Amino acid sequence: LRAAIREPFHSRWVFDVELLGRLLTGEGAAPLDRDRFLEIPLGEWCDVAGSKLGLPSMVRSGAELFAVGARINRARAKSRR
Repeated sequence: LRAAIREPFHSRWVFDVELLGRLLTGEGAAPLDRDRFLEIPLGEWCDVAGSKLGLPSMVRSGAELFAVGARINRARAKSRR
């Protein structure tokens, strides 16, 4: 698991998706099976005053999400070879 956070993340806003991708594709280590993941919903959300996501950041996060998805797909295709 430490190998997944050894390198800096490429994305600022979608680092959580990037981390999941690293764990699933085995970037730097053996990939984890999907069965090893457990999704637990938040029990409560606490809003932070002044924390806003503006239009430029929304566009950037969309582009980052696309780029992370492309990296994950390339890594999966490479591992199938």
